Amino acid sequence: MTDIVYYVKGCTKSSFEKLLEKINLDFISQKDFVAIKTHFGEEGNVTYISAEIYLPLIKILKQKNCLAFFTDTNTIYRGKRANAVEHLILAKQHKFDINFLGVPVIIADGIKGTTMLKLR
Repeated sequence: MTDIVYYVKGCTKSSFEKLLEKINLDFISQKDFVAIKTHFGEEGNVTYISAEIYLPLIKILKQKNCLAFFTDTNTIYRGKRANAVEHLILAKQHKFDINFLGVPVIIADGIKGTTMLKLR
């Protein structure tokens, strides 16, 4: 099996829609948990992928009746992303919340960024 890498020049809703047309998402089934890992952006930062860009993907996932959610992990450095409470507040300021996107946002490593699972 070979890995396929897609390059999108510029990150717009339109370019993302074109990318989604090329990706086969048939492996996603009803009730599958589907994590959309992204960076919610730092305070004052504008170089993250905006929430609006993800709307076409969310539409596809909702049609599949899967359990989609956005996720990220806390940072080890100080700032608004160092704990889940402030991280979620910042995410909401950047429109990453269930009211705008229609899917929940879950911080993967817990409130203080210390929740983890060691795999064998």
